[in-house]
Amino acid sequence: MTVPNVTHDWGVLKETVVGRVIDFTFPAELAAGVPASLGFLPERTRQNMPRWAGKLWSQADPEGYERCVEQVEGLAGFLTARGVGVHRPRALTDSELNLYGGGFSMQTFVRDPMIVIGDRVIEAALRLPARFKERFGVRPVIEEAEGRGARCSVMPPPAPVPWRTFPRPGAPSWRVATCSPWGATSSSAPAQPRPTRREPSGWKGCSVTAVASTKCPSPTG
Repeated sequence: MTVPNVTHDWGVLKETVVGRVIDFTFPAELAAGVPASLGFLPERTRQNMPRWAGKLWSQADPEGYERCVEQVEGLAGFLTARGVGVHRPRALTDSELNLYGGGFSMQTFVRDPMIVIGDRVIEAALRLPARFKERFGVRPVIEEAEGRGARCSVMPPPAPVPWRTFPRPGAPSWRVATCSPWGATSSSAPAQPRPTRREPSGWKGCSVTAVASTKCPSPTG
């Protein structure tokens, strides 16, 4: 029985967690416009969101939905065929999906609700209320790792939301934001630019979280 142990982001991959695609409902409030917090989405998606409001993803954008399912399931199959142990988060229950008013839910980017450092597996608490529920799906994976000798930690949940006024630090001043399942949508002061954080190439958008690897001549990955 191999104890999960991740010390680097490279090496021989032996086990991993691959997410799953949820056929979520686009929040009805998107009909009034797309909040600035979703500015990271592709322009085509942002343009279409108002008319997709209240619809299932598979109904609003069947081509995009099927393509996403094909990519995620294809990744799981690709890794399995090459001898990599693939773990999957369990599907969320209706009660879990309906938290924070239901609507948007995802389980694709499992690197976010689950972090592995050395032999410690951490259940994370995500900032966006709509994504908080993702931790429930990865708990069976974390429990299995714990049964194999991993040490496990759980981050405390964020403060209850939405709050009409929620103070949070900005740079260089404080601002008060109105929170929604999508994050901050408005503030009492213009948002200040934040320092740019550089990430190693290939991290951004990755939907795989490494869980364990074998010992190599160099540090494990």
